[in-house]
Amino acid sequence: MFPRKPLANSLEYLPASDSCRRMKGVPSMKVSYSLLVLLAAFLAGAPRAEAGTDLGAAAKALSAAAKNNEFDKVREIFGKLGSSGEKKAASIILQTLAAIPAHEAADAAIEALAALGTENIVEAFDDTIKKHKKKPNDGLLSIILAVAEKLDGAQPEAWLVEGLQSGTYLHYRNAIPPLVKRRSKSAIPALIDLLEKVGYDPKTESYLVRDALINLTGKDFANITEWREFWKSNGADFDPKALDQPQGTTGVPRKTAANLEGLKTPSFFEVEVMSDHILFIIDVSGSMKMWDKGDEKIGTGPDWQTRQRLARVKHHLSAAVKNLPKYATFNIIAYSSWQKAFNPKGTVPANEQWKKKALEFIDGLRPEGATHTDEALAEAFKDSSLDTIFLLTDGCPEKETSAAKPRDLMQAILDATRKMNRLPRVKLYAFGFVGDGEYPPGSSPPPPNPKKDADRPTSEELAAFLKKLAEENYGKFTPVK
Repeated sequence: MFPRKPLANSLEYLPASDSCRRMKGVPSMKVSYSLLVLLAAFLAGAPRAEAGTDLGAAAKALSAAAKNNEFDKVREIFGKLGSSGEKKAASIILQTLAAIPAHEAADAAIEALAALGTENIVEAFDDTIKKHKKKPNDGLLSIILAVAEKLDGAQPEAWLVEGLQSGTYLHYRNAIPPLVKRRSKSAIPALIDLLEKVGYDPKTESYLVRDALINLTGKDFANITEWREFWKSNGADFDPKALDQPQGTTGVPRKTAANLEGLKTPSFFEVEVMSDHILFIIDVSGSMKMWDKGDEKIGTGPDWQTRQRLARVKHHLSAAVKNLPKYATFNIIAYSSWQKAFNPKGTVPANEQWKKKALEFIDGLRPEGATHTDEALAEAFKDSSLDTIFLLTDGCPEKETSAAKPRDLMQAILDATRKMNRLPRVKLYAFGFVGDGEYPPGSSPPPPNPKKDADRPTSEELAAFLKKLAEENYGKFTPVK
C-alpha cells in the first residue's frame, strides 16, 4: 500500500464560506512572518531584471501580500517574476510558496516557473529537492513536478522520475501521468522499484503504478521477479515510444484480486471501482426520499419503495463496499446541511470488520436537510490518502441561510474544487439523479417558494454542472435514471 500521511501545511484548505470548518489537525495557515522578512532582506539587494522587474522590491511586496493573505497580489507578483528572465526569481517564488498554502497560488506559480525556462530554474529546483529530501513539503515538491510536466527535455523528465522516489503518494500522482504521456524509458525501472516498494502481488496491487507500467511496456506480469527479468533482458534496447499505442486496462487483461478469488468486481451504479483509496460522498438531503420511474427495482414492494433514491443508493453502496478488495482503503461521507463521515479520521482498510461497520452506517442513513455540496467536498480533500472520489447527489447545491444563488454556488464549487485538486489530482466521478422525481405517499413536498423556485437550475443544468465537475477532475459523470 502507499504510505499515508496528513496533508502538509502547504496544502491546507480554508473554505471561502464561513460555514465550512477549518481543517482538523493541521496548523493554522498564518504565514511565518520571520521567514518572509528574512526572504525580503536576503533579496533586497537583488539586481534589476532586464524586463524591468526589481527582484528586491518584488520580494518585499510578496512578503507583505503573503503576510496579509492577499493571494491575488501574490499571484500577480508571481506573473511578473515569471516574465523577468532572472534565475533568482525562481528562488523567490519557491521560498514564498514554502510559507503559504501552496494551492492558493499553485497555478500562477507553475505558469511563472515554466515561463522562466529550465536553465533559469534548475539550480533552485535541485536545491529545493535536496533540502526536502528527508522531510518533503508536499505542496512545494508537487508544484516542481507540475512545472516539469510543462517543460520538455531530459532535466524535467529527471525531476519527474525523482518524484517516483519521494516516498509520497501525492508526488506519485503528479509524476506518473506526464511520464506516461512522454513515453519515458527512464521511468520504467523507477516504476518497477516503486511497484515493489508499495507491496506488489496480484492481490495487493497499485492501479496507478501498474497501469503506468502496462502503458509504457505493453506488458503485464504476475510478480516483481518477472518485471525485473523482463527489464534486465529488454531494457537496453527497449523504446516505449515504438509501441503502437498505450495498452492500459483496455488492452492488457488485469489479474485483479476479484479475478483470482472469484469475487465480484466492485462497482457503483455499474461504474467499476478502480481505486486503492476511495471516498464515497453521498447526498442524503430531504429530496433523496423521492422516487423515480424506471426498470430497476430494489426489493419487491411498490414503486415508491423500490425506486426511492436513497434506498437505491444504499443498495448500490452496500454492494460496492462488500466487494472492495482487502488491499483497498475506503471511507464514506454522508451530507445534507451537515457532513457525517463514517470514519472522521480518514480511510480505513477494506477488511471484514470495517466493512461490517460501514454497512451499519449505510443502513442508518436517512433523508433530511439541504444540499451543502461545497462543504462535503471541502471535507473530502482533508484526507491526502485519497486517489478517487465517487460523489452522488440529486439536487443543485443550496444554502438555506445564504443569499447565494444555486448557479453561483455551482460555479464556486467548480472553482474551489479545481483549486483544491490542482496538486492532489484525485479522480472525481460524479453521479446524479437528474430527472423529476415524485414524493412518496404520505410525504409532503416542500411548500412552493416562487422566488427561490425561479432561481432553481433545471435538471439539464445540474447534469452539465456535474459533468464539468467530473471532467475537470480526471473523472466522468454518470446520470442515474
